[in-house]
Amino acid sequence: MDRACEKATIEAFSALGAAVSRYLPNRLKRSIIAPQFVERLMKSQTVAGGPFRGMRYHGDAVCGAAVPKIMGVYEIELAPVLRKWSAIPFRRVINAGAAEGYYAVGCAMRWPQATVTAFESNGEGRKLLTRNVELNGLQTRVTVSGCCDQDELQAAIPDGQPSLVIMDVEGAEGELLNPRTVPGLANSHIIVEIHDFIDQRLGDLVLSQLQSTHVVEEVRSRRRTFWDFHEPRAAWRRRVLLPYLKQYANELRPGPMRWFCCTPIAAIRPCERGSL
Repeated sequence: MDRACEKATIEAFSALGAAVSRYLPNRLKRSIIAPQFVERLMKSQTVAGGPFRGMRYHGDAVCGAAVPKIMGVYEIELAPVLRKWSAIPFRRVINAGAAEGYYAVGCAMRWPQATVTAFESNGEGRKLLTRNVELNGLQTRVTVSGCCDQDELQAAIPDGQPSLVIMDVEGAEGELLNPRTVPGLANSHIIVEIHDFIDQRLGDLVLSQLQSTHVVEEVRSRRRTFWDFHEPRAAWRRRVLLPYLKQYANELRPGPMRWFCCTPIAAIRPCERGSL
């Protein structure tokens, strides 16, 4: 096909597409555009927003949904805490229940001075985690390990250095988060997902074990809003696609979730303790 014929063919298809688009209902247009937009995001392999914006992410999830992560709205409730703590010079980040590495890799990028120990018991999860570590060129700073017990957790926390522990261990948080048996936790900042749907007593147990060493802030899951999304960049297009973006942001949860964000009392300045 010569160039003139090829150009005429392209123009003909473009005109046909424009004509069809004029007669499609707006809702149908959006339902066609939204999947194409998400597909482009997935192909980019780059997180579009949130605290780990710009992180390379392969796009496969071992637990939960991958699309909210590439969109940058996964567990967006925790973004204010991560932003607030970004000023703390953590030297070590421990991610127990790292899955494919959204937090392990993201934290390595957010705290470039830190080394990361990522625990993941699932073999497929470790493969995906290693792939995302390599995709971001972080092989020298992120160590991938298997199961995490109390001894492994204590060994990963360095003495006398600011540390961050991020934990999502499907109900084992009650066993692991005990400063009496894991002394290094007492001076660590902690974010832990509480799995009430597994055992309704977990929240009270974790709180009782941490309340003498930490100030505990509870963060609850919420519905996504327009302001949570960073793509599409054009605000009007984001507004038009918002109902579909919210559908794609579904994290496949069994119900409402909550997290404990725990600041060690030892890290709080004396002048601030009086207001606690």
